[in-house]
Amino acid sequence: MHNFALILSIGTAVGLIWLAWRSPESQRLNLVNAGISALVGALIGARILFAIIHWHNFRTHLIEILHVWSGGYSWFGAFLGAAVGIFIFSFVTKLKLSSLVEELIPLAGLIVVSSWLGCWLSGCAYGEEWLSVLAVPARDEWGRVLNRVPVQLSGALIGLVWMWGLESLGKPRSNVNGRTAAIAILTLGLQFGGLFFLRADPSVQFLGLRGDIWGALILIVVGSVWLLCTFTGRDKE
Repeated sequence: MHNFALILSIGTAVGLIWLAWRSPESQRLNLVNAGISALVGALIGARILFAIIHWHNFRTHLIEILHVWSGGYSWFGAFLGAAVGIFIFSFVTKLKLSSLVEELIPLAGLIVVSSWLGCWLSGCAYGEEWLSVLAVPARDEWGRVLNRVPVQLSGALIGLVWMWGLESLGKPRSNVNGRTAAIAILTLGLQFGGLFFLRADPSVQFLGLRGDIWGALILIVVGSVWLLCTFTGRDKE
């Protein structure tokens, strides 16, 4: 978990620095503050949802919910918390929500990449054992290192492509009723959903599917509806 925290911290710091560097001077402070609001919301949301899912472990030790340094987070909780953080910042500052989401894509991309790399180094979100030349050594939560389906490294690579692809859409087209923001959420859900099917680490199950996959499906639905609204003219945000 120390490796995960270290890699994630580096990715987050680089993301904030990049966000500040690429932003126009007149918008820099607002965008960095929006990024910090999203990060704070993500940390709170990730811990709260993890505690809810694993309530049987926390109900007699409520104070441990506050022990964020001990590890235990939900990626979907992080997404929900970040969304709430951005929404609150947008409401307070009167800045357009979809534009904020689009500007924060590089920060989100680097967090995705660093999270996957952190999981590879710390033994979470690993794939099944795989006897193939394409397999990559990866540890599990018990410290066993086996050649596995390269879920974490694939996630990091796909995250880089996701970030680059959305950035390449360009500003003139990105502000069409928040279309790039909608595409970002949709494609984030698609990449997570596909990769989560390849994971072999233990997970809470709902109706025969990993809870992570249900979270990815929610992102796909939200992104699809938002994208559809951009073509029908109903997205006024």
